[in-house]
Amino acid sequence: YEGNWDNDKRNGIGMVNYPNGDQYFGSWKDDKYEGKGIFTSEEWSYEGEWKENKKHGNGRWTKNRACYIGAWQNDQKHGFGTYKCEKGTIYEGYWLNDKKHGPGKMAWKNGDCYEGEWQDGKEMVILRLFWKNSTDNNEEHCPDEEDNHKKTYIEDWERYKHKKVKIGAPFLGETIPLDFRQ
Repeated sequence: YEGNWDNDKRNGIGMVNYPNGDQYFGSWKDDKYEGKGIFTSEEWSYEGEWKENKKHGNGRWTKNRACYIGAWQNDQKHGFGTYKCEKGTIYEGYWLNDKKHGPGKMAWKNGDCYEGEWQDGKEMVILRLFWKNSTDNNEEHCPDEEDNHKKTYIEDWERYKHKKVKIGAPFLGETIPLDFRQ
């Protein structure tokens, strides 16, 4: 560790290089990351605000080609933020305890878009869907997404595009108009 000390604890600005190659540079309080700082490891990096060694406040987390920019609380995505997965899918909206929760928008690299409400990481209420090319079989999803959602939307669109349809889970039986293409 190189930096400021107070009462035999890291306090103020300092940098530590861990034996495994991880590194932290930033503010310390009583031997913990506190305030603004940058953590880098072989797998991921984070630049932003910390509280008691946890990501807390606003920051930017990256892992390979995935990236999240937004609010954190106790090491979890919490509040408004934008997540781009490695395949290029982007979610912009609200998070609660590391899960999509509240209003948000999902956009796929090919131009498809979903706008609506999430609860506990799952889509609940559709406000707007737009599939740029519903016959495209080269669908793209983040690994943590449920892969059948987009396929279900496309099949429902083709079958019921001028009617109202009741969609089951994850929509809890909400009746929604499917004539939403503009």
